[in-house]
Amino acid sequence: MSTTPYVRPTTTKHSEDPADSISTDDMTPAPRTITPRSRQIWDGDFSIYWLGGSCVGLYFTFIRGYNMLHGAGPFFTIHLACTATVMASCVWNVYHIPTSPKGVVSNWYRKIHIWFGRVGLVAGFVSVVTGAVVAWWERYDPMHLSFAIGITAGGIAQTITQIIGWRSIRAAKKLKGKERQEAVQRHAVMMQSLFYSGCLIPAVMRLPAMLGLREPTGWSLMAWGIMTVYATRAVKANKSGSWI
Repeated sequence: MSTTPYVRPTTTKHSEDPADSISTDDMTPAPRTITPRSRQIWDGDFSIYWLGGSCVGLYFTFIRGYNMLHGAGPFFTIHLACTATVMASCVWNVYHIPTSPKGVVSNWYRKIHIWFGRVGLVAGFVSVVTGAVVAWWERYDPMHLSFAIGITAGGIAQTITQIIGWRSIRAAKKLKGKERQEAVQRHAVMMQSLFYSGCLIPAVMRLPAMLGLREPTGWSLMAWGIMTVYATRAVKANKSGSWI
């Protein structure tokens, strides 16, 4: 007869709580994936600065500019056509910024932004060159020397912002992480500056004439100061996602 003591078999008590049956490995959160959303045409980066600048700029180039074509020389005609192209590209792209605080966008949204930018970039350089020819030769007026100087300074500012913005977005393609984000943001700031300063300063300089008013003394310089403040406020509003 065996002397081995009897050992009662033990049973494992199962918890009634379903959470107890989940292993700790299953509780690791899955990596978050961001799906680009299809932003509608009207779902853009609206601000009162964009609205005001768009109204003045489009009226200046497409309505008042068209009325100035009668009897215009070839350089002015080319200049106006390129200026209108740049203005339309800026109005669209400043409102539809892929990297805005509104979040990611779909590929078609980004591609339209890119192609509008490319067309506007080429037209911008041509408009600066032809504008200088118009201001200092084809339609030069010694009685409005300050206007010619102001227009030329605006063209130089436009060229600088275009070159910096273009180089920044090209550099972003080769960068990663924080450096890439900084390059993209620099591109966005330069292109907004192109719109609010390079494109709109010539329009604001002619604002008194468009309103049928007498141009104040030193208005060209005042227009530069006004639009510098305006551009600064506009860029800050866009960066913060505010409309004002």
